[in-house]
Amino acid sequence: MPFTVSHAVVALPFVRSPLLPAAIAIGAMTPDLPLFVRGTPVSYQLTHTNLVVSTLIAAALTALWYLLLRPAVRA
Repeated sequence: MPFTVSHAVVALPFVRSPLLPAAIAIGAMTPDLPLFVRGTPVSYQLTHTNLVVSTLIAAALTALWYLLLRPAVRA
């Protein structure tokens, strides 16, 4: 089992950048998404080797957070 927290540790220096903190967190955890969401056509190897696929998944999850989940959490 990979140590998923290591992705977040590598992303820590970017927290003080102009990037959105939620996007940094989502982008750091996206490569390990197939470990937690089974039954998807996206494989663990694909998300760790293909930067385009990981970026698209992270962008979709970030949009989902900002458009649907974050407003619901605030309410």
